[in-house]
Amino acid sequence: VEDAEGVRRLRINNRQQEGSSATQRVDGRQALLPLLLHPAPQRVLFLGLGTGITSATAATDSALQVTAVELLPEVIAASAEFIAPGQPRPRLLAADARRQVRASSERHDLIIADNFHPARSGSGALYTVEHFAAVRERLADNGLFCQWLPLHQLDLDSLRSIVQSFLRVYPDGRALLASNSLQTPVLGLLGGRAPARFAVDAVEARLAAATALKPAQHGIEDAYALL
Repeated sequence: VEDAEGVRRLRINNRQQEGSSATQRVDGRQALLPLLLHPAPQRVLFLGLGTGITSATAATDSALQVTAVELLPEVIAASAEFIAPGQPRPRLLAADARRQVRASSERHDLIIADNFHPARSGSGALYTVEHFAAVRERLADNGLFCQWLPLHQLDLDSLRSIVQSFLRVYPDGRALLASNSLQTPVLGLLGGRAPARFAVDAVEARLAAATALKPAQHGIEDAYALL
């Protein structure tokens, strides 16, 4: 749906999903924050596509192998309305993210899960201990998993349940905010097969090697801004 100001929003069954043409900076950060915290990612898997802005941000780095899994073929088609012509896009798979994780034998340096609307049918299965454990099996030895959560769409009990489930599988997990938004705060849960340590010098080296991602355009000017 495009409003009078030209802002496009994605709606599924008349329920607005996260992201719009006006939130590209923050949507891009949902790719960049975990991407830049991994020391040397090569294979990246996105669970959920939405507008496609987040995964397309990762795909701007041609050195990355980026795949996005989306349940609804209609969403894959609609995502073209949010991506600039000629902008690199990930490899797109029309499949159920939960089943794809369980059925695949591929391992990834980074897996990023979209902020699934809690009222969307089937979303609860993507916030369980069993699913988080299945994702862990798809991570490379130094792999990271980031689960984004729409705080403004979760009640406190649901949030506690999701965080508790995440920590059962990733006991050394961290939390990070996608932005400073008070209206639409998005929280990321970050964990891996091994405890993650984020030293300033390592983050500086990663930023220096990630110029293709243009992190400064998303408010990540240096290692301190990222951390």
